[in-house]
Amino acid sequence: LLCGSKKDIGLFSLSGGGFGCSSCKNSDDVNDLSTTQMLLLRNIYLTSGYDFSRFEHRDDDVKYLFNKFLEFIFDAYGYQVKSIKPINFN
Repeated sequence: LLCGSKKDIGLFSLSGGGFGCSSCKNSDDVNDLSTTQMLLLRNIYLTSGYDFSRFEHRDDDVKYLFNKFLEFIFDAYGYQVKSIKPINFN
């Protein structure tokens, strides 16, 4: 599990429980998220409720993060979503 430190954040892991510092990172961890994607995740993580309209974000970042979440759901539970095309990300 991740240490919960709020400094030197270097990764985000759904299976590990959220954000982690560089000390939490092991050789198997790969952070394939951009800085803007990490900031968007941070905003989502810290916000109560579902109104994220005040955050600036690119649709590509939202779709990428959503797909990462779907990968996690598939890996953890075996459920697979065939397509995200019907979902309105705006």
